[in-house]
Amino acid sequence: MLRKWMFQPFDVPKYPYPLGLGLLLLSSITLILLLCSCTPPPGYQVLDLRTMPQEPAAYLDETTATVPLMDEKTQHLAAQNFLTHHFSPWGTNTPLELTRNPFWALEWIEAKQVFGHNLLPLSQEAINTLRQRCAASEYPSMGQHGISVAHIDVRALPTLAPLFNNPRQPGEGFPFDYMQHGVLPAGTPVLVTHSSPDRNWLFIETPLLYGWVPATAVAWVDAPFKAQYTKAEFIALLKDGYPLHSDSGGALPPSRSGTILPLLGHTPTQYTVAVPRVNRSGNAVVERASVSTTIARPFPLSFTPAQIAALSSYFMQQPYSWGDRFSGRDCSGTMRDLFTPFGIWLPRNSGKQAAEGKVIDLRKIPLSHRREYIATHAIPFATLVHMPGHIMLYLGEYQGKSVVLHALWGVRHNSVTGEESRIIVGRTAITSLEPGAELKRWFAGVSSLLPRLDHINIPHIRALDPFHQLPLPTTEATETSGVAAQKQNSH
Repeated sequence: MLRKWMFQPFDVPKYPYPLGLGLLLLSSITLILLLCSCTPPPGYQVLDLRTMPQEPAAYLDETTATVPLMDEKTQHLAAQNFLTHHFSPWGTNTPLELTRNPFWALEWIEAKQVFGHNLLPLSQEAINTLRQRCAASEYPSMGQHGISVAHIDVRALPTLAPLFNNPRQPGEGFPFDYMQHGVLPAGTPVLVTHSSPDRNWLFIETPLLYGWVPATAVAWVDAPFKAQYTKAEFIALLKDGYPLHSDSGGALPPSRSGTILPLLGHTPTQYTVAVPRVNRSGNAVVERASVSTTIARPFPLSFTPAQIAALSSYFMQQPYSWGDRFSGRDCSGTMRDLFTPFGIWLPRNSGKQAAEGKVIDLRKIPLSHRREYIATHAIPFATLVHMPGHIMLYLGEYQGKSVVLHALWGVRHNSVTGEESRIIVGRTAITSLEPGAELKRWFAGVSSLLPRLDHINIPHIRALDPFHQLPLPTTEATETSGVAAQKQNSH
């Protein structure tokens, strides 16, 4: 019986489909699996980063590299315009016009589900705590002048903890902490208009940023301090992370590009500068410090393509950081700190930066002519290129492509099923306007920058705005230490 069973043929069921149809079905399934796997591997670098020089000087035109883009008089006016904006918080005791909606983030967390650093929805208890710290109904409760004594993160709410939109969505989660408005360098004049009830947090306003900062990061200024701080020549710091040496031996914040400080004297190898420190009474005092001439220059620098290339090289490969947190920069923070040493005032966010100077609308330019149009109308190393939510510096043309420098988080990528993801770049880089174009197959969509561009603008070509006609804040400006003037319209 065993022998008979061992050699008994098995009953093989008849295949229910014609053989050709079965092979077609098998081929289709295999193709779908292959297509779904056609996404870039982790750590993939877009081709632009591997084939385009990542040194800005490589794109200079030798015939124009050292030719100033502004004459001396125009640049002097631009620098005065910059300083007037910079010191404007000391010219008023009431909320600044630019502070349109100081409590937008409170409205956001109360109206929408947001997520904390543990990637879980923010609890109602945490929302209540933040609401109490804001004391929004009491704003403005102050009107005092101060100065930052550290590089400070300016927050949308009085907390250092991050808050995110749904981190499971593409382009959300870390590093996109919506509490982070930006960073103000040490030595930035501020207007303090509000505080938390426990006085641990202050609400500050500047022409760049407004928001909450720890109270320990601000010192109060009086008329003598302001006179000493404003009636001086200035230097611009060009690099991050280098030491400033205090004459008294105390610790000082390290250098940060985009910072300007009053110049007190110099030798061939170092500058003596005024750095604000806070005394035991909470007031600002001037600390004399020295900084190497290798990381600073008199303000403003000569605005030439070669100088812009040299300065922008310091930003290359710097990690992308939303709101300039964690010692990095985002796209608009990079542009802001790049143009500052030349005395060219730029606002802090990309949309407002794109409205500065001579603005050229690209929206009506056919896509097939857009790159050529940019090449014809843009000035290399002096033109900003904008699309909603992002801004870049135009460097010129390279092998038939428009070249830009920008702090870029990632390149949008769509799978065959339409699922959106990011090819992470995560740093300041030089690319074309179509990074990742090599991945454009019928099964893998890459979102080009070119169709989304709306404007280019040349910030230094402008009739200086009316702001520059205002005098610098006078030392006689009234100080108040209690409840300030009437609440301004925040819309």
